[in-house]
Amino acid sequence: MTWDKRTTDELRAAHHVLTVMADADDVAMTLYEHWWAAPRPGGTKPGRWDPPVGWALRAAHSGGLEWSPEAWPTVAVGAYGAAVVSDQTRRRALGRGDYLTVGGGAGLAPVVGSLLRITRRRGGHEEQGWWRTWGDAWQQDETPRDLSRVYLAPRRVELARLVHEITRVVPRVTDQWALKVATDPVALDRADAVVLYLPDRCREDVFEVLHSACVEHVRNATPPFTEVLAPGIAWSEDPGDGRSFGEVRCAWLAEAYWRADARCAAFSDVVAEVFDEHGVDQHAPHLRAIGVLA
Repeated sequence: MTWDKRTTDELRAAHHVLTVMADADDVAMTLYEHWWAAPRPGGTKPGRWDPPVGWALRAAHSGGLEWSPEAWPTVAVGAYGAAVVSDQTRRRALGRGDYLTVGGGAGLAPVVGSLLRITRRRGGHEEQGWWRTWGDAWQQDETPRDLSRVYLAPRRVELARLVHEITRVVPRVTDQWALKVATDPVALDRADAVVLYLPDRCREDVFEVLHSACVEHVRNATPPFTEVLAPGIAWSEDPGDGRSFGEVRCAWLAEAYWRADARCAAFSDVVAEVFDEHGVDQHAPHLRAIGVLA
Protein backbone atom coordinates (compact mmCIF):
# COMPACT_ATOMS: atom_id res chain seq x y z
CA MET A 1 0.00 0.00 0.00
CA THR A 2 1.14 3.53 -0.71
CA TRP A 3 0.19 6.95 0.64
CA ASP A 4 -1.58 9.43 -1.63
CA LYS A 5 0.53 12.18 -3.19
CA ARG A 6 -0.52 14.86 -0.71
CA THR A 7 0.47 12.73 2.27
CA THR A 8 3.65 11.51 0.57
CA ASP A 9 4.77 15.12 0.12
CA GLU A 10 3.95 15.86 3.75
CA LEU A 11 5.87 12.81 4.95
CA ARG A 12 8.88 13.91 2.93
CA ALA A 13 8.78 17.32 4.61
CA ALA A 14 8.31 15.72 8.05
CA HIS A 15 11.27 13.39 7.48
CA HIS A 16 13.46 16.37 6.63
CA VAL A 17 12.53 18.11 9.89
CA LEU A 18 13.13 14.92 11.88
CA THR A 19 16.52 14.42 10.26
CA VAL A 20 17.69 17.98 10.83
CA MET A 21 16.41 18.13 14.42
CA ALA A 22 16.94 14.55 15.55
CA ASP A 23 19.01 15.75 18.52
CA ALA A 24 16.17 17.80 20.01
CA ASP A 25 15.09 16.96 23.56
CA ASP A 26 11.52 16.31 22.44
CA VAL A 27 11.58 15.24 18.82
CA ALA A 28 7.81 14.84 18.54
CA MET A 29 7.11 18.35 19.82
CA THR A 30 9.86 19.77 17.62
CA LEU A 31 8.21 18.14 14.63
CA TYR A 32 4.88 19.61 15.70
CA GLU A 33 6.32 23.11 15.94
CA HIS A 34 8.38 23.05 12.74
CA TRP A 35 6.13 20.96 10.51
CA TRP A 36 2.53 20.58 11.68
CA ALA A 37 2.13 24.08 13.14
CA ALA A 38 4.52 25.83 10.78
CA PRO A 39 3.20 28.66 8.57
CA ARG A 40 1.92 27.39 5.23
CA PRO A 41 2.29 29.03 1.81
CA GLY A 42 -0.32 31.55 0.78
CA GLY A 43 -0.33 33.69 3.90
CA THR A 44 -0.01 37.46 3.84
CA LYS A 45 1.57 40.04 6.10
CA PRO A 46 -0.70 41.98 8.46
CA GLY A 47 -1.73 45.43 7.28
CA ARG A 48 -0.15 48.44 8.92
CA TRP A 49 -3.47 49.68 10.23
CA ASP A 50 -5.16 46.35 10.98
CA PRO A 51 -7.07 46.40 14.30
CA PRO A 52 -6.05 43.92 17.03
CA VAL A 53 -7.28 40.50 15.94
CA GLY A 54 -9.17 39.78 19.16
CA TRP A 55 -11.10 43.05 18.96
CA ALA A 56 -12.00 42.47 15.31
CA LEU A 57 -13.23 38.94 15.98
CA ARG A 58 -15.30 39.97 18.98
CA ALA A 59 -17.02 42.58 16.82
CA ALA A 60 -17.48 40.07 13.98
CA HIS A 61 -19.14 37.42 16.17
CA SER A 62 -22.68 36.91 14.88
CA GLY A 63 -23.94 36.22 18.38
CA GLY A 64 -23.12 39.77 19.41
CA LEU A 65 -26.14 40.89 17.39
CA GLU A 66 -28.58 38.35 18.90
CA TRP A 67 -30.23 39.32 22.19
CA SER A 68 -32.04 37.09 24.65
CA PRO A 69 -35.83 37.59 24.55
CA GLU A 70 -36.00 37.39 28.34
CA ALA A 71 -34.17 39.48 30.95
CA TRP A 72 -31.72 37.82 33.32
CA PRO A 73 -31.31 39.05 36.93
CA THR A 74 -27.88 40.30 37.97
CA VAL A 75 -26.41 38.37 40.92
CA ALA A 76 -22.97 40.02 41.06
CA VAL A 77 -21.01 42.89 39.52
CA GLY A 78 -17.30 43.39 39.07
CA ALA A 79 -14.70 45.85 37.89
CA TYR A 80 -14.80 47.50 34.46
CA GLY A 81 -18.51 46.87 33.99
CA ALA A 82 -18.46 43.10 34.44
CA ALA A 83 -21.73 41.50 35.51
CA VAL A 84 -22.81 37.98 36.46
CA VAL A 85 -26.36 36.91 35.66
CA SER A 86 -28.28 33.76 36.54
CA ASP A 87 -31.47 32.00 35.48
CA GLN A 88 -31.36 29.73 38.57
CA THR A 89 -29.88 26.81 36.63
CA ARG A 90 -26.76 28.45 35.17
CA ARG A 91 -24.67 31.56 35.45
CA ARG A 92 -22.95 33.72 32.88
CA ALA A 93 -20.23 36.30 33.35
CA LEU A 94 -20.58 39.21 30.94
CA GLY A 95 -18.48 42.13 29.89
CA ARG A 96 -19.59 45.47 28.52
CA GLY A 97 -21.20 45.08 25.13
CA ASP A 98 -22.79 41.74 25.99
CA TYR A 99 -25.65 43.04 28.11
CA LEU A 100 -28.27 45.76 28.10
CA THR A 101 -29.89 47.01 31.30
CA VAL A 102 -33.68 47.11 30.99
CA GLY A 103 -36.44 48.55 33.10
CA GLY A 104 -35.86 51.43 35.47
CA GLY A 105 -32.06 51.25 35.18
CA ALA A 106 -31.90 51.41 31.39
CA GLY A 107 -28.69 53.05 30.28
CA LEU A 108 -27.05 52.75 33.70
CA ALA A 109 -24.38 50.34 34.93
CA PRO A 110 -25.99 47.24 36.44
CA VAL A 111 -26.21 46.54 40.15
CA VAL A 112 -27.26 43.36 41.94
CA GLY A 113 -30.89 42.83 41.03
CA SER A 114 -30.76 44.69 37.71
CA LEU A 115 -32.47 42.95 34.82
CA LEU A 116 -30.26 42.45 31.77
CA ARG A 117 -30.85 41.25 28.26
CA ILE A 118 -27.76 39.42 27.06
CA THR A 119 -26.19 38.46 23.75
CA ARG A 120 -25.50 34.94 22.47
CA ARG A 121 -21.81 35.80 22.19
CA ARG A 122 -19.93 33.68 24.71
CA GLY A 123 -16.28 34.11 25.51
CA GLY A 124 -14.91 36.36 22.79
CA HIS A 125 -11.63 36.91 24.64
CA GLU A 126 -8.00 36.14 23.88
CA GLU A 127 -5.91 33.84 26.04
CA GLN A 128 -2.45 32.35 25.40
CA GLY A 129 -2.42 33.33 21.74
CA TRP A 130 -5.92 32.07 20.91
CA TRP A 131 -9.25 33.87 20.72
CA ARG A 132 -12.09 31.61 21.83
CA THR A 133 -15.87 31.45 21.76
CA TRP A 134 -18.42 28.66 22.11
CA GLY A 135 -22.08 27.72 21.79
CA ASP A 136 -24.80 27.80 24.42
CA ALA A 137 -24.59 24.05 25.16
CA TRP A 138 -20.79 23.76 25.25
CA GLN A 139 -19.51 22.67 28.67
CA GLN A 140 -16.18 24.35 29.39
CA ASP A 141 -15.36 22.00 32.27
CA GLU A 142 -16.51 18.77 30.63
CA THR A 143 -15.35 18.50 27.04
CA PRO A 144 -16.97 15.50 25.30
CA ARG A 145 -14.57 12.88 23.98
CA ASP A 146 -16.48 12.09 20.77
CA LEU A 147 -15.44 15.29 19.04
CA SER A 148 -14.51 16.19 15.50
CA ARG A 149 -12.21 19.08 14.61
CA VAL A 150 -12.66 21.26 11.54
CA TYR A 151 -9.57 23.18 10.40
CA LEU A 152 -9.82 26.36 8.36
CA ALA A 153 -6.92 28.28 6.83
CA PRO A 154 -8.16 31.87 6.71
CA ARG A 155 -7.30 34.50 4.19
CA ARG A 156 -6.04 37.18 6.56
CA VAL A 157 -8.17 39.95 5.06
CA GLU A 158 -11.22 37.68 5.36
CA LEU A 159 -10.63 36.49 8.94
CA ALA A 160 -13.36 38.57 10.59
CA ARG A 161 -15.83 37.62 7.88
CA LEU A 162 -14.91 33.95 8.30
CA VAL A 163 -15.57 34.07 12.05
CA HIS A 164 -18.85 35.89 11.45
CA GLU A 165 -20.00 33.17 9.06
CA ILE A 166 -18.95 30.32 11.37
CA THR A 167 -20.75 31.86 14.35
CA ARG A 168 -23.79 32.52 12.16
CA VAL A 169 -24.33 29.11 10.56
CA VAL A 170 -23.03 26.58 13.09
CA PRO A 171 -25.62 27.47 15.83
CA ARG A 172 -28.33 26.65 13.30
CA VAL A 173 -27.16 23.02 13.44
CA THR A 174 -25.94 22.61 17.04
CA ASP A 175 -25.39 24.65 20.21
CA GLN A 176 -22.60 22.29 21.26
CA TRP A 177 -19.56 23.78 19.56
CA ALA A 178 -16.39 25.70 20.34
CA LEU A 179 -14.12 27.82 18.17
CA LYS A 180 -10.55 28.99 18.58
CA VAL A 181 -8.65 31.39 16.34
CA ALA A 182 -4.92 32.15 16.39
CA THR A 183 -4.18 35.81 17.13
CA ASP A 184 -0.42 35.86 16.54
CA PRO A 185 0.38 37.22 13.05
CA VAL A 186 2.69 34.27 12.28
CA ALA A 187 0.27 31.67 13.65
CA LEU A 188 -2.47 33.03 11.41
CA ASP A 189 -0.57 31.54 8.47
CA ARG A 190 -0.94 28.03 9.89
CA ALA A 191 -3.26 25.62 8.08
CA ASP A 192 -5.10 25.21 11.39
CA ALA A 193 -5.26 28.86 12.40
CA VAL A 194 -9.01 28.42 12.91
CA VAL A 195 -10.31 25.28 14.62
CA LEU A 196 -13.95 24.38 15.19
CA TYR A 197 -14.88 21.62 17.66
CA LEU A 198 -18.22 19.81 17.43
CA PRO A 199 -19.79 16.44 18.29
CA ASP A 200 -19.21 13.59 15.86
CA ARG A 201 -22.95 13.04 15.51
CA CYS A 202 -23.68 16.38 13.85
CA ARG A 203 -20.53 16.94 11.86
CA GLU A 204 -21.96 16.03 8.45
CA ASP A 205 -24.67 18.68 8.77
CA VAL A 206 -22.11 21.25 9.92
CA PHE A 207 -19.78 20.38 7.04
CA GLU A 208 -22.56 21.22 4.59
CA VAL A 209 -23.29 24.68 5.97
CA LEU A 210 -19.60 25.50 6.50
CA HIS A 211 -18.73 24.74 2.91
CA SER A 212 -21.27 27.12 1.46
CA ALA A 213 -20.65 29.88 4.02
CA CYS A 214 -16.86 29.79 4.37
CA VAL A 215 -15.20 28.56 1.19
CA GLU A 216 -14.67 32.09 -0.15
CA HIS A 217 -12.89 33.21 3.03
CA VAL A 218 -10.11 30.60 3.19
CA ARG A 219 -6.94 29.88 1.25
CA ASN A 220 -5.75 26.53 -0.06
CA ALA A 221 -3.90 25.01 2.89
CA THR A 222 -4.84 21.98 5.02
CA PRO A 223 -3.04 20.17 7.89
CA PRO A 224 -1.36 16.78 7.29
CA PHE A 225 -3.42 13.60 7.60
CA THR A 226 -6.74 15.47 7.63
CA GLU A 227 -9.68 14.82 5.31
CA VAL A 228 -10.13 17.71 2.89
CA LEU A 229 -13.66 19.08 2.52
CA ALA A 230 -12.65 21.95 0.23
CA PRO A 231 -9.45 23.90 -0.41
CA GLY A 232 -8.68 25.47 2.97
CA ILE A 233 -11.20 23.39 4.97
CA ALA A 234 -10.43 19.95 6.42
CA TRP A 235 -11.40 17.79 9.38
CA SER A 236 -10.27 15.03 11.68
CA GLU A 237 -11.60 13.15 14.66
CA ASP A 238 -10.29 14.33 18.01
CA PRO A 239 -7.92 11.71 19.50
CA GLY A 240 -9.92 11.66 22.73
CA ASP A 241 -6.87 11.28 24.98
CA GLY A 242 -6.22 14.90 25.93
CA ARG A 243 -3.74 15.57 23.13
CA SER A 244 -4.40 17.38 19.90
CA PHE A 245 -4.69 15.50 16.61
CA GLY A 246 -1.41 17.04 15.42
CA GLU A 247 0.43 16.11 18.61
CA VAL A 248 -0.64 12.47 18.30
CA ARG A 249 0.36 12.21 14.65
CA CYS A 250 3.73 13.86 15.32
CA ALA A 251 4.39 11.40 18.16
CA TRP A 252 3.66 8.50 15.79
CA LEU A 253 5.95 9.94 13.12
CA ALA A 254 8.78 10.41 15.63
CA GLU A 255 8.38 6.78 16.66
CA ALA A 256 8.42 5.69 13.01
CA TYR A 257 11.54 7.75 12.33
CA TRP A 258 13.64 5.96 14.93
CA ARG A 259 12.33 2.55 13.86
CA ALA A 260 13.07 3.23 10.20
CA ASP A 261 16.55 4.49 11.07
CA ALA A 262 17.35 1.40 13.16
CA ARG A 263 16.12 -0.99 10.46
CA CYS A 264 17.31 1.02 7.43
CA ALA A 265 13.72 0.86 6.22
CA ALA A 266 11.70 3.33 4.18
CA PHE A 267 10.22 6.00 6.46
CA SER A 268 6.82 6.02 4.73
CA ASP A 269 6.50 2.23 5.08
CA VAL A 270 7.24 2.34 8.80
CA VAL A 271 4.77 5.21 9.27
CA ALA A 272 2.09 2.99 7.75
CA GLU A 273 3.16 0.21 10.11
CA VAL A 274 2.85 2.48 13.16
CA PHE A 275 -0.55 3.74 12.08
CA ASP A 276 -1.72 0.15 11.63
CA GLU A 277 -0.53 -0.73 15.15
CA HIS A 278 -2.69 2.09 16.50
CA GLY A 279 -5.71 0.87 14.56
CA VAL A 280 -5.73 3.67 11.99
CA ASP A 281 -6.04 2.84 8.30
CA GLN A 282 -3.51 4.76 6.22
CA HIS A 283 -6.32 5.50 3.77
CA ALA A 284 -8.29 7.21 6.56
CA PRO A 285 -5.55 8.77 8.72
CA HIS A 286 -7.93 11.48 9.93
CA LEU A 287 -9.86 9.05 12.14
CA ARG A 288 -9.08 8.38 15.82
CA ALA A 289 -7.37 5.21 16.92
CA ILE A 290 -9.62 2.20 17.40
CA GLY A 291 -10.55 1.64 21.02
CA VAL A 292 -9.86 5.18 22.26
CA LEU A 293 -13.51 5.83 23.14
CA ALA A 294 -14.31 2.27 24.17
